[in-house]
Amino acid sequence: MADHGPSLTEICRHWTIARSPARKSIAKMEGALKEFEALVDKLGCKAITADHVQQFKDYLTDKHQNYKTRSVKLDKMRTLLRFAKSNRVITVDPCEGIKIGSPKNMRKARLPYTEEQLRSVFTSPVYVSDFWPKGGAEEASYWLPLLALEPDPKLSWVVSAG
Repeated sequence: MADHGPSLTEICRHWTIARSPARKSIAKMEGALKEFEALVDKLGCKAITADHVQQFKDYLTDKHQNYKTRSVKLDKMRTLLRFAKSNRVITVDPCEGIKIGSPKNMRKARLPYTEEQLRSVFTSPVYVSDFWPKGGAEEASYWLPLLALEPDPKLSWVVSAG
C-alpha cells in the first residue's frame, strides 16, 4: 500500500501551530479545505496532483463565485500545500502554475499625469498666486496634487530640493 502522507486536515493543524494565524485566517483556511476535500475526497498530501488543484479551481469558477473569493480559496490551498512542501512532506507543489486570472473589468492601474495635466494643475492659482480656497480644501488643494504624483520615467525633468 502506497504512503499518501498526512491529510490536508493534519497539515492545516501543523500550519496553525507553526504560523499562529488570526482566527479569521484559520476559518477561511478550514472553509477552503472543506470545499476542496468535498470535491476531490480526503486525500493524503502526497496523492494530491495538479489535476486535483485544477479541478478545484474549475469548481470555484463554475460556482460563479467572485474573483476575490475564488482567489482566496485557491490561495489557502496553495498555502497549505507549500507549507507541506517546505516541511518536506511533499516534494512537488501541485498548485504551481495554477492561478485565477483577473477579470476583464478589474480596475486598471492608474496612469501618471500627462504633461498637459501637470501644467494645468501646477499653473493654477494655488501654486502661482498662493491662493488657498476655503471650505475645507485649503491645504488639501496644495498637497493632494503633490501626493498624487506618480513618477514617469519618460519625463526628463526632475524635482530637486535645491
